[in-house]
Amino acid sequence: MTRVPPHSTIAVSRKTERIAGIVLLVAAVLIIVAMAHHPSGLEPGHTGIGMTLGGFIHAARIVLLGANLWGLTIFSIRQTLGGWMLAGIVAYGISFTGNLIAALINGFIVPAVATQVDHAESGDLFILLWQSNQAAAQLGIYAASGAFVFWSISLLSRKKAEDFVIGSLGLIAAFVPSAALYTAVIALDVDGAFLAYGVQAAWTGLVGLEMLRQKL
Repeated sequence: MTRVPPHSTIAVSRKTERIAGIVLLVAAVLIIVAMAHHPSGLEPGHTGIGMTLGGFIHAARIVLLGANLWGLTIFSIRQTLGGWMLAGIVAYGISFTGNLIAALINGFIVPAVATQVDHAESGDLFILLWQSNQAAAQLGIYAASGAFVFWSISLLSRKKAEDFVIGSLGLIAAFVPSAALYTAVIALDVDGAFLAYGVQAAWTGLVGLEMLRQKL
């Protein structure tokens, strides 16, 4: 059966909804697992397993966040494509771009540069790469928080109890990581990133679960 949400001209089949729900749920779990195995860094001149693992983890995160973008787009279409839902898609697209840049820098550019330069003479270059990574990663966190706020506002405007619960939790998932980052309670090192991405993944996974249960 194909469902056309009110005020939307895009048809979404129930099969597609279920697939999107599964994708969001599985991606959430795998994002948390990936962050738990994120390498903490490389020793100067090291080109072994740590570098290989880092590249794999970052490549996996790119794929998983792309899967999230698709699943959350289906979620938005299944609701009503009003202003708040569309704003959520745009904001999450910006978040994906920031996370993509951050993952490319730490997962691929830094390891490649590390094998070709003298670490003792290239401190400024690595500082630049690190700051670029941090700026892109922070953009990813803040933009995802904005997306969660937009989607939550749309959900909270409805009458269903499930929408109210998911919307309220969405606001928490938006404000906790961004507030902790803004106030320097956390930094986007391995531990801080695990907390921030973990909280956000928990909410997208919950959205996926509710889509499977046909509650959203």
